[in-house]
Amino acid sequence: MRIEVVIVTGRDLSVAESSGSATYMRNLIKQLKRKEIGVTLLSPAKQGFTEKQIVMPYPGKSNFNYLVQLFLLVPFLKLPKNSIIHVHRADEALPFLLFRIRHPVILTLHGTSDIQVDLRRGRIFGSFFRLSLRFALRALDASIAVDTISKGKYEKMVPKAPSIRHIPVGVDTKIFHSGDRSEERKKLGIRLGTPVILFVGRLYVEKGIDILLEAFKVVRKEIPDVELVMIGDGMDRKKIDSIINEENIQGVHMPGSKPPEEVASYMRASNVLALTSITEGMPTVVLEALSSGIPVVSTDVGDVRLVITKGTTGEICTDREPNTVSKHLISVLSNSAQYPSVGCLKAAKPYSWDSVVERIVEVYNEFLQAR
Repeated sequence: MRIEVVIVTGRDLSVAESSGSATYMRNLIKQLKRKEIGVTLLSPAKQGFTEKQIVMPYPGKSNFNYLVQLFLLVPFLKLPKNSIIHVHRADEALPFLLFRIRHPVILTLHGTSDIQVDLRRGRIFGSFFRLSLRFALRALDASIAVDTISKGKYEKMVPKAPSIRHIPVGVDTKIFHSGDRSEERKKLGIRLGTPVILFVGRLYVEKGIDILLEAFKVVRKEIPDVELVMIGDGMDRKKIDSIINEENIQGVHMPGSKPPEEVASYMRASNVLALTSITEGMPTVVLEALSSGIPVVSTDVGDVRLVITKGTTGEICTDREPNTVSKHLISVLSNSAQYPSVGCLKAAKPYSWDSVVERIVEVYNEFLQAR
């Protein structure tokens, strides 16, 4: 029985952005195609991103506009018999559940998304999102959590919901792999002896970039030639630019969003990845860094403790104070031999997309056969 998967998202996956969930969806689509599973993308992505695509106009940047269009479209969708609907936000599942589409509907939970909505949109919108999340978790055929923290949280929130499966995010080891740092630096125009801290992610409030900038100022006092490269874009870009300019923070470079191949090149050229998030699931960027052979300094979020081992693959900050973050960054930069690439590569190995996609397809098959 041939599986047909409909990936539903309000993200334009044709645009390069340093978002874990967008990276997850791009990689999932690529892996499903490799397994010769049919994929249809229902999103505002430009025509041509995948062979089969339902393009939505999606005016502006409002998720509300996208949801309205989704509610208008779903009742008239004609999908193949063996289709699976795979959504990546609880509110995007609502039209498929309310109109009782005769196909299994599966939701991937990308971390504690309700906290992200609170931080970005405020408590009122966050309350609406939590209502849709509770309803969706009860009505869905299955949910997949990318980390154990959000799995436990949502099982407590909706105890009568169908079981939530834990399937972690994957890393594309064909793109993110170790390499010659000096060669990558020549390619990127980075001086060979310069210590480089790397940040990769969307420039949103939950990423704690204000903490990272404060920590970087402390690091720079100890290591004057250190530089911070911040890859990504987002709604807080102007605010971050303002902080850098007003406080005259030297050594910060913001090249914007980059495609995965360029992100991988920056990782191989860097000495350490920094993550100062308030909330995460299993951060894809952490796995990508480890798979590239570089250690990670991270706040204690999501499942980072499963892959970051103190004194081997990086350091975990017990709090989000700039002095704590800076202390660990200085330690990693000053004791690079303590964090060998071989340990980083070993930690990332179990998370290759080859093994992750097999587990996702098992879930697809389980619910298709039950129909």
